[in-house]
Amino acid sequence: MIIYATKETVRRFNLPLIDAAAKQLTAAQMDALSRERGSGLFEWGCKVFDCCGMECVQITHSASRLTIMHFDTNAKEAHATIPLALQGYLFDIYGGDRAMRRALNRYVMAASIVVFDLIHDRRLIGALNQVELECALDEERLSEYVENDILQTWKINRDIAERYRVVKINGKSEYIMPKTYFREMILNHV
Repeated sequence: MIIYATKETVRRFNLPLIDAAAKQLTAAQMDALSRERGSGLFEWGCKVFDCCGMECVQITHSASRLTIMHFDTNAKEAHATIPLALQGYLFDIYGGDRAMRRALNRYVMAASIVVFDLIHDRRLIGALNQVELECALDEERLSEYVENDILQTWKINRDIAERYRVVKINGKSEYIMPKTYFREMILNHV
């Protein structure tokens, strides 16, 4: 799995990029990463920003635009926390879907290694910016997810997964629900 991060995210969390990690990878791992690059299935975008006084990491699937928000990420452990948060929230979003949970297990196993690289895909950068503007910077909307002074990030991620987005599919712009589109992709490819 490749997580493409913005320059600010790499700087703030001191994320090790693929070039530095390549020396420690086996030939099989490098081969797997080369197959994943450009496939869309195992590629995610990642951006950090400040939201209502908290540090938020947004992780968006390259093809489906499924988005995960993770708040208060520890900078020293971000390289490990970001993939774990992604995995945990995915399993929560699809909690009642037995077929998808099995497929997610296969997806996680197929992505045996997670690496970070700099983001260059302008569409993915645009998707990250759009979700940040729509969801995270709206303090009034975010306050709807506070219960007993605790931000309910699970609810935020479930709601964002069900908001329609415009994506290009076969060169054509279409409205999709990221949760449904990601499900179709995973069930058809893993």
